[in-house]
Amino acid sequence: ARPRIRTASERVGAQTFVASVNGDGLSWSGVSQMTMANGHIYYVQTTSGHGHAFESDLYRISFSGGKPVPGTQALVSGPAAGDGQDWSGRGMFVVAS
Repeated sequence: ARPRIRTASERVGAQTFVASVNGDGLSWSGVSQMTMANGHIYYVQTTSGHGHAFESDLYRISFSGGKPVPGTQALVSGPAAGDGQDWSGRGMFVVAS
């Protein structure tokens, strides 16, 4: 299943938008959290880590023309980045600082 993306100006309703399709080279399996800020989608990808433990890393990908831009994915934080952060959890929100 592919993620369904809603822009900030839309309200919750029955209409579904598909932002990524088969063949675009993006895999959303293992994504547990997702939010959008400043033209990027931030998401948590959970993978099997060292010793069969699971690791949750934060990634970002550019969002343009109503869809993610393949090839712009970047690791932001987490065990794979070596910063000691674990992004496992139940939700993610953007808060102005």
